[in-house]
Amino acid sequence: MGAKKEENPAVKWELKKAKSWESQLFVFRGGCMRLKLYTIDVEYCNYLRSVDLRVSDVQGQKSGRPFVGVVLSVNGVDYFAPLSSPKPKHLKMPDSIDFIKIKKGEWGVINLNNMIPVQCSWITEVNHCAESTDAKKDKDYKTLIENQLTWCNSNKQHIQSSAARLRDVVVKGYAPLKLVSRCCDFLELEKACVKYKQQTASKADDLQNVLTAIAQNQHKPAQKDEQKLEPPPRPAPKMSASKPPKR
Repeated sequence: MGAKKEENPAVKWELKKAKSWESQLFVFRGGCMRLKLYTIDVEYCNYLRSVDLRVSDVQGQKSGRPFVGVVLSVNGVDYFAPLSSPKPKHLKMPDSIDFIKIKKGEWGVINLNNMIPVQCSWITEVNHCAESTDAKKDKDYKTLIENQLTWCNSNKQHIQSSAARLRDVVVKGYAPLKLVSRCCDFLELEKACVKYKQQTASKADDLQNVLTAIAQNQHKPAQKDEQKLEPPPRPAPKMSASKPPKR
């Protein structure tokens, strides 16, 4: 008898927080690591935009159409590379070191010029499984990003090497000015990523200290301020007036 085929139950369209360890950024399948789709924390992106305005603005992303990307390991740093939905202009644009067309542009593109360094705690895995209750536009979108992810995993080596080569030529000053002008400042953003991690860790420690202090006060028995009652001062003895002697 053949092995029983593993069933994949329908999963709701939801966002799952990435785990804190690095291996969770990828899926091990068939002896190799497969890419996943993620959204990225808006506050973190806004912080990076204060450093470099070329960072994509994700403030207006919709819950039904999230701003998604894949995570690549570039020079020992995890980078979030955003994906873009297909547009008519993509079909005419050529591939380049910072711009990769997905299925010749039919399924969109990967904007490596806008890739940004990221930590596990600031990305959320996207569940792209379609359900029978989904509206048609949602099913179509989920089908699109599923196709994008399949293509990305089939061409993972090319995407990975292009991202590494792009960062290398930009950081080392080998890239032409036109390419540099449309790419994020990778080196400065890596510094900002470290600084943001330190700031958020400090805030988390401060919050934990406050919560600990509150918990300790709640479990501390109430103490009444009892003042020692001192006896009232004794009145001074009355002095009786002496009568003058008779003469």
